[in-house]
Amino acid sequence: MTPGHEVCVQFILDLAARVEQHGERLARLEAQLRQDSRSSSRPPSADPPRSRAERRAAARAKAKELMRRDGVQRQAGGQSGHEGVGANSGRRTRSMKSSITIRTRAVVRPGVHCSAVHPGWAVRSPPDR
Repeated sequence: MTPGHEVCVQFILDLAARVEQHGERLARLEAQLRQDSRSSSRPPSADPPRSRAERRAAARAKAKELMRRDGVQRQAGGQSGHEGVGANSGRRTRSMKSSITIRTRAVVRPGVHCSAVHPGWAVRSPPDR
């Protein structure tokens, strides 16, 4: 081997050692970047900000994972004992006619009932809310 050849080989070996050092440093910095308040002793205020959508997606994913891990399967429908508010819940709802009557009474001139304007409609007072 020539002296120039030995210098080149030594230079390449030095570069390889530097690449290995930089690779280790990069791995250490990436691990440090992945840390947050859940995976280290850092306070939650040091966590990077996340949008509301990201927080909700993370919470949904965590809940799904917990349910999958525990083998819990949700049943369809609302909570037991809750009467509900849908069309079949048994709750009295206003008819379309009374809804129209309420709107018409608000539009009719003062002192004139909607029954005078529309004789087929019964005069009803608005429901309590």
